[in-house]
Amino acid sequence: MVIAVKKVFRQKNGYSLFEVLITLVIVIIIMVMLTNILILSLDISRKSLVRSALREEQSDILNKISKDLRNAKFVQECGGSNESAVCEVLLDKKYTWTTCDDAGVLSICKKTGIEPYEEIIEETSDQMVVKSFIIEEGLADADGKKSIVITLIVNQNSDTIDVEDQIRQVVVSTRNYTI
Repeated sequence: MVIAVKKVFRQKNGYSLFEVLITLVIVIIIMVMLTNILILSLDISRKSLVRSALREEQSDILNKISKDLRNAKFVQECGGSNESAVCEVLLDKKYTWTTCDDAGVLSICKKTGIEPYEEIIEETSDQMVVKSFIIEEGLADADGKKSIVITLIVNQNSDTIDVEDQIRQVVVSTRNYTI
């Protein structure tokens, strides 16, 4: 009697090496795409934060100049551009808004006193680079009271983040005095 040995092969449920490799390649491609999107969004967010801080400081300094001009009892010299921009105001004492040159980098500062013993009261931060600072007389009203136009163009002092020039212009009414 011959006994037939019948081998029973069972079908194993699993993945082949080829299927695993294809899945792994697809997952890696998706991960690289998501990483690039994350890096791009982080760069945009960082640039946005720097631009926002730059605009805030720009507005802050222009608001301080405007406030001093509006509250001044007398405005002596007010005009010029860049290194020659100056605006002298008399509040409780004489203050001068002008540019300061710190190692070739322009900043805006508020000084008090008489040269060469001037004291810097306020100055823009090192992060803000003044590219252009222009003070000029604007239009006059019927009483001869003129407005003062201040234009400020600044940029970020950074090698890693490229922020385009930020331009802001303010017109200050000289309601309390005549230039």
